[in-house]
Amino acid sequence: DPGANLPNCASNTQLGKNCAIRNIGNANGYRSYFTLMLPAGAKNLKLATRNGTGDVDLYVAADHWPVPGNADYSSVKTGNAEDVSVASPLANRWYYVTIDAKGPYSGVSLSATYE
Repeated sequence: DPGANLPNCASNTQLGKNCAIRNIGNANGYRSYFTLMLPAGAKNLKLATRNGTGDVDLYVAADHWPVPGNADYSSVKTGNAEDVSVASPLANRWYYVTIDAKGPYSGVSLSATYE
């Protein structure tokens, strides 16, 4: 789990540098939304989901909310171990993160790390 030893993010909807948002879930399978502002010089952005129940997918985009079929990056493996890496992210831009699922999910963690 890439986020296992990371501290909690200050917000439950906004990611920060080297932190995690935990216990994400939705009993109806609705999407969960998060944001991340990347400063100038940021590199090697890594976003990951782990843990919990259900089967989530991870979608990431700069400057707009990503959805299936309209994302800059995505990870759609079976289970909750999804990973997105961006070696050279855009500076001073908002990145938007969508967790999508076909059914209920709970206890999922979302981590963000970058240099």
